[in-house]
Amino acid sequence: MGIITDIIKGLPITAVQDEKIKQQEKRLIELEAENKELKERLDKYESNPGELCPMCRKPSFALSSNKPNADLGNLGLTDYSFSCGACGFTDTISAQSAGKAWQKARGHG
Repeated sequence: MGIITDIIKGLPITAVQDEKIKQQEKRLIELEAENKELKERLDKYESNPGELCPMCRKPSFALSSNKPNADLGNLGLTDYSFSCGACGFTDTISAQSAGKAWQKARGHG
């Protein structure tokens, strides 16, 4: 028996109520299985150190290097190189800070 049926054991119930209880027990089991799967997926996702790659969408995109921009480095512009460890995609973004480069890499800037 499930949690719900254990709680109401001994109480008089109709056939309709009994069927609803069985449906709720089934739904509870489904939700617990889904919750377990989502927790496992989250653990797997969090174990990877990078951001989502814009090409393959795997969490393997990381800042690999930075250097002053060849033309505008004296104005504070830096070239930030990003790469994906999963698919090999690379991208270089010129920005004034690593934060702004990340915004552009994520497609927010």
